[in-house]
Amino acid sequence: MDKKRILETLLDEMRAKLSVLIQSAHAARQEATHEDTKAENKYDTRAIEAGYLAGAQAERVAQLQATISFFERLELKSFSSKTPIEMTALLELKSDGKKTWNFLLPQGGGMKVRQDDRDVFILGVQAPLGK
Repeated sequence: MDKKRILETLLDEMRAKLSVLIQSAHAARQEATHEDTKAENKYDTRAIEAGYLAGAQAERVAQLQATISFFERLELKSFSSKTPIEMTALLELKSDGKKTWNFLLPQGGGMKVRQDDRDVFILGVQAPLGK
């Protein structure tokens, strides 16, 4: 499997998520500032809740943009059968007779991409298996 293609697939999926997230953050911001959301009494918290949602989504947009930027600059290392496993290694692991492909990366753990009719799991270095 080609690690560069796997990384590009991962980036494409993250960019698609980013686009949806930006739209959602924009909609939440519009809701928070729209005149119809103005509190009608002291118990009406729609504007406050919409503001919290908009803030959280804006933070998530910033985090995802940073992750995408990081992956765009990530240098993929070449490995041989004698090279110790480290960051950017593509691993085929076997457990209980089942094989899985895992891409060891510093971020993005828990994500999965499809490449060459196989699932490739992104294994973060913070995960117990990644350590």
